[in-house]
Amino acid sequence: MGKKNTGGMNIGTSSVLVAFVLLCLVTFAGLSFLSANSDYRLSRQTADKTTEYYKAGLEADRRLAELDGIFSSYAAAASESSYYRELEDRFADSLDYTWKNDETNGVRTLSFLVNINERQDLNVVLSILYPSSADERCFDIQSYSVVVNSSWQDELRDEIEENGLMFD
Repeated sequence: MGKKNTGGMNIGTSSVLVAFVLLCLVTFAGLSFLSANSDYRLSRQTADKTTEYYKAGLEADRRLAELDGIFSSYAAAASESSYYRELEDRFADSLDYTWKNDETNGVRTLSFLVNINERQDLNVVLSILYPSSADERCFDIQSYSVVVNSSWQDELRDEIEENGLMFD
């Protein structure tokens, strides 16, 4: 007999639930996009740095081949003492190469830098050998390493000047 009329639709709970689920989905989609974007930028930077390093390595290998030819040409026409003296004369005033003569142990080294990027160089240090025959090697590689040509403080200062402080 007396049916109560509540007068409205009972969709409140389900509407709130749907709105909450949609809000969660949009939030997770945004976070996923930000994460994927930062992963992409990091991967791109890593690929660029790797490419720069390999280009510098190719240049270092080209220079090593050139030096091997120079050393071999001097060794063919010289005694051991004149070989080292002629090489020292050849590289003493060079801007690209650094010649060092360690008198205590008789080791002679030649080093050079290959630019990787604005912050790093590839440092190659060679120990010079006298080849007693044509098929012997003329040098040993003592060091083949990446060196930083600017300090981290310089980098930080440059980034702050460019972008400002993070917490202003």
